[in-house]
Amino acid sequence: MMPGHGSRLLGAVSAVALLLAAPAAHAGWTLLQNGTGQDAGYFDISAVDGQHAMAVGMHDPGTGNSEAVLAVTTNGTTWTTSRPDGGLPNPMGMELYTCVEMVTTELAFVGGMGKLLVTTSGGAGWTGYKEADWGFMRGPSIADISFVDEQNGILVGSGDVVRRTTDGGTTWTPLDTPVPGEDLGGVQFQAGNRVWVWGGSSTTDPDTREITGYEGGLLARSTDGGVTWQVVFQGEPRAVEHLFMLNGTEGWMISNSMGGPRFEKTADGGATWTAETVPSAAAGALDSLYDVVFFDRCEGFLLGGAGDVSGLFYTTDRGATWGQVDLSGIHPVLPFPFPVPLTMIEFEFPSREAGFGGAKFEALVAYAADGPGPDCGGSLPGDGGTTPIGGEDGGGCGCRAAGASSCLFLLPLAALLVPRLFRRRR
Repeated sequence: MMPGHGSRLLGAVSAVALLLAAPAAHAGWTLLQNGTGQDAGYFDISAVDGQHAMAVGMHDPGTGNSEAVLAVTTNGTTWTTSRPDGGLPNPMGMELYTCVEMVTTELAFVGGMGKLLVTTSGGAGWTGYKEADWGFMRGPSIADISFVDEQNGILVGSGDVVRRTTDGGTTWTPLDTPVPGEDLGGVQFQAGNRVWVWGGSSTTDPDTREITGYEGGLLARSTDGGVTWQVVFQGEPRAVEHLFMLNGTEGWMISNSMGGPRFEKTADGGATWTAETVPSAAAGALDSLYDVVFFDRCEGFLLGGAGDVSGLFYTTDRGATWGQVDLSGIHPVLPFPFPVPLTMIEFEFPSREAGFGGAKFEALVAYAADGPGPDCGGSLPGDGGTTPIGGEDGGGCGCRAAGASSCLFLLPLAALLVPRLFRRRR
C-alpha cells in the first residue's frame, strides 16, 4: 500500500471509461461497480499492484442501517465482498472495519473495533488478533497500519495504542505513544526505521451531524522505528488527514480545520512545514482535503471536497499549479431518473501506472495509464534515503504522467455524503 482513514450490489457492472486528454497518451478512470446506498461507501483502499487490492467501507443491505464491508479484487476489475470476523465475532455481528493494509498479494491486515484481522491467503480466510483488554466498543479502534516490508509493520489506534511487529504480524509489541492521551489516526513506516504518526479529530453536532470544531491535531516522527519520538506539533485545532513522505526529506501533509483545509510540504524530513496553495474546485474553494500522493518530487494527485462538490487534482510542478481532473463521464448505475456523478473520497496508487478509488454509493473505480510517462526523476515509493528525488534545484519538473493533463477542467461534482470516518492515508 501506498502510505499513509451502499446497499446490495447491482448486477450490472458499468464500464464507463473517461479519457483524460493529453498530447501523447491517454489514461482513464473506469467505474468498476457500485451499490445504491447513498450513505455508504469505501473510505480506505490498499493495493500492491493493478490486479490485487482491498477496500473497507460501509454497506447498506437495504434496511437503512449500514454495516461494515470488505471488498477484495484479484484481477483489478471484479470485487467480492464479505464481513470476516477472524474467529473473534463481535456482539450481534456488529463488525466495524477502520483501515486496511495489503502487504503482498497474500498477506493483508484489516483494522477494526477492538481487534485486528489478518489473511495469508489473499483474503480467502482470516484470523483475528486481540489483546486481553480488547473488545468491541471497549477496545481500541485500530486507525491505521503501515508495513515497510513483509516482516516489519506498525499499527496505531485509539487509547494510546501503538504496536510494532517484526515477524509479519504474528506478534505485536507495545511502543510508547508520542503524545499520551491523544488518539493517533495515521502512520507511515519507511525504510531506515523512519516512522511518522499523526492525529486529530472533528467534533459534530449530534442532531445535525455538522462539524462544529477540530481538536487534538498532532504530528510526531521517529528515526528508530518508534522507540523514541520527536513531537513536531500537538494540541492544534485541526485534524491531520494524511501524510505522504516521498523519501527521507520530502513530504506533503493535509489537514482540516474550521479555518479551512491546509496543504503543507516539508523538505527537511518533517521538522518544519511550509504552507502550499490549496486548489479550488470549479464550483469554489475546497472545505476539506481527503488524500494526497506524489509519484516523485514533481508529479502527484490531491483529493478534496467543497460542500456538495468533490475534486480530484493533478500537478507536475510540485504543487505550484493544479489541474482539476474531469470525472464528469463517470456515473454510478443507480435507479434514479437522472445521472449521479462520481464522488471519490479515497484513492490508492501502487504505481504511477495504476490506481484505485473509493466513492459514495459503494463505488469502486480503477485508474490506468497507457504507459509509464516521462520520468520525473525517481518514482514511487521513493528511494528510502535522504537524497531528494528528482535531482537538485527542481530538476525533473515539467514531466507529466502518461495520459494526465495539467489543463484545468471546470465542472461541478456531486454531493459528498459519506462521512470520512476513522481516517488517516493512506
